[in-house]
Amino acid sequence: AAELKRQVAAAQQEEQALLKEQAEVDGQLDALRKKNEELEASMGGGPAVAAGTSGVDNGILKLQQVRNEIAVEQSQGELAELELEEVMLQVEERKSQLAEAAESTQLSEELQVSWHKKALWKVYEEHQIELRRLRRRQAALERAQKT
Repeated sequence: AAELKRQVAAAQQEEQALLKEQAEVDGQLDALRKKNEELEASMGGGPAVAAGTSGVDNGILKLQQVRNEIAVEQSQGELAELELEEVMLQVEERKSQLAEAAESTQLSEELQVSWHKKALWKVYEEHQIELRRLRRRQAALERAQKT
């Protein structure tokens, strides 16, 4: 049970780290989207504009680069979400294992209590039988002395 608690704590720490990483990736993604929007706005509508000058060509290249960076950040965000989901599943699994271990411990304790009750009852019954036997013997001896 202690090992399961340790594993749950480790999984929760890993979950927190992944949540933090996901927040950072989301922040980077938002920044790249803003940068993309600014570039598209400065380009006057995006790549549909005729590329007659080198400034426009550079702008289109920058825009394409930003779009590629956004795609990479989105895939990293999706990967972080999948890792987070996996960690959450592990946490749930560890919690269920911990609950099962606690339940098993409780059942074994209940079983031990039941065994002890049965053993005590058997000792009590044997004691009562022995008392009855001794009383009979005492009565027989008393009768034998009187005669």
